[in-house]
Amino acid sequence: MDVEAPQALLRLFDPVEDPRVERSKLHRLSDILVITLCAVICGADTWTEVELFGQAKVDWLRTFLALSHGIPSHDTFGRVFARLNPDQLERCFQDWMQALAQASGGRLIALDGKTIRRSHENPDVQKLYKEFLQSPLSAVSHKYLHTHYQAKTPQGIIPKSQH
Repeated sequence: MDVEAPQALLRLFDPVEDPRVERSKLHRLSDILVITLCAVICGADTWTEVELFGQAKVDWLRTFLALSHGIPSHDTFGRVFARLNPDQLERCFQDWMQALAQASGGRLIALDGKTIRRSHENPDVQKLYKEFLQSPLSAVSHKYLHTHYQAKTPQGIIPKSQH
């Protein structure tokens, strides 16, 4: 692993303003944001799952995060994110995606260990981007390829409509 990568990940969130009152800060904002990002990449969908991820990975997280007061509670994650400026977060995330795209030479990075089986070489996909979507990560491709979110039902939980 690139030894500079964790510090670069922390710097990613430098532009995000911390909305909390100074005296009420037990956890660094960068710690909260990095734990959340890592947890979501690993499949966390709720603040409780983010907290559980942090607890499970605390030894690893301490190799590059301060965590002077341990892992924040799920309530802390929720309160902090409720007050953050979503436009600032989106801009940071877009900048990160752009940096990853540039660093990888435009090649896809499989974060979950899966591959897309060379779909970027498919002539129909290339034509679609050339004639309509512009490029991966463009505003047009984002608008049309990332439009729906369906909340997952946690395993073992029966939706209310099925009771």
